[in-house]
Amino acid sequence: MQRSLAKPLKVPKIKLEIDGATFDFTIDTGAKLSYADHDLVNSTPSVGKMNDYLPLIGQFVADTYSKDFKENDLCLKGYFGTLPTTL
Repeated sequence: MQRSLAKPLKVPKIKLEIDGATFDFTIDTGAKLSYADHDLVNSTPSVGKMNDYLPLIGQFVADTYSKDFKENDLCLKGYFGTLPTTL
């Protein structure tokens, strides 16, 4: 499992495989929603919107998506959002 820090907020990220490609995810087990790079959802329809909150910026609305993903040999269905482009 590869991890890195996303900028500018320096939040932890994890690499997951979706549709044969690897993407960075921001996963927070204490949050109601985790986040993926915008590149992941180019051809995926949104399944809705969700209000979320980050202490440094306050409340915002995130588009949400559902996709199957893989981390090593584990296959799951993921529900995630994309962060506003201002972040």
